[in-house]
Order: sequence, then C-alpha cells, then structure tokens
Amino acid sequence: MSLTFHRNPDGTTTGRNDANGFTVTHADEEEVKRQLYEDAGWEYTPPPPPVPPGHHRFSLVHDEFRTAGSRTSGMQGCGRARRRGVYRSTGGGSP
Repeated sequence: MSLTFHRNPDGTTTGRNDANGFTVTHADEEEVKRQLYEDAGWEYTPPPPPVPPGHHRFSLVHDEFRTAGSRTSGMQGCGRARRRGVYRSTGGGSP
C-alpha cells in the first residue's frame, strides 16, 4: 500500500491511497494526510506546534544524541542547549 501526495497549481493538495483508490483534495495539507492515514488504518500524528518567536527547532539524527543520558544532561560543549530540541536565537552565528 502506498499513499501519494501532489500539490496542485491552485494551492490545494491532493492525496491518494493507491491500494483502494481513495482520493481527497483539500486546501490544508495536514488534513489531506490525516484523512489518508485514517483511510489506510494508520495512526496519524499531527506535526508539533510552532516554536515561539526567537526559537528554532532541530532534529537529532544520530542515535548517540538520543540516549537518556544526553537528554538529562544536555549536549556537552553547548551551554545554550535546551531539552526537546529548541534553541533560543541570540542573533548571530550557529546555535
């Protein structure tokens, strides 16, 4: 089974469940995903809420950064690291 998504020229998004032909078009891309996941019997997890102004979201991609020890103690060598992957912008340079 596969789900496909397509952005239309009018700004809407069309999604299709290729297994059964279910198709939905909507202005909200997340609504299209939700309906397709529901149709496929998959659990849909909405995206996280936007971060506050001045903060930036990042993803940890290496397993060594996902261990419980690094979550509780923060990343070494970066005093501004915050838990849950959000940095406060200081206006210059990298976090």
